[in-house]
Amino acid sequence: MPPPLADGIVVPASAFVSHAGLHRLYFEARNATHEARRGAPVSIGLAQWRRHRLAGLRRHPGAEARCGTVTTRAFTWRGESLAVNLAAGGDSGHVEVGVLNATLGSSVEGLDASLSVPLAEDSLAAVARWRKAGTAATVAA
Repeated sequence: MPPPLADGIVVPASAFVSHAGLHRLYFEARNATHEARRGAPVSIGLAQWRRHRLAGLRRHPGAEARCGTVTTRAFTWRGESLAVNLAAGGDSGHVEVGVLNATLGSSVEGLDASLSVPLAEDSLAAVARWRKAGTAATVAA
């Protein structure tokens, strides 16, 4: 068996394999430079993550600050609710959702983050709610 990869080259497969709620990416790893890879012992590895969780943000475990802000690009909101893909709770804390007017840059009345019901769950589609309105559709209507 080749030694664990300490420094060298990693070559991923050309495509993901998606099955049973997971994305999988197989790769080849060698403790050699690109130029010297031929003849070097090879390991085959597997990286995998849950479907719809290819990218994300995470608070650094040792960080003193326990909060941060993420603002998306402007988008047109259609539908009756606003769903958030998140993994929060426990040491991960919680997520509060606020809606901004893209033109004014200010909070939409009733949809301010300070009124958000904190989300502390692992969900691909947690529905955002606000204390005074129930759901986003109630306020936006």
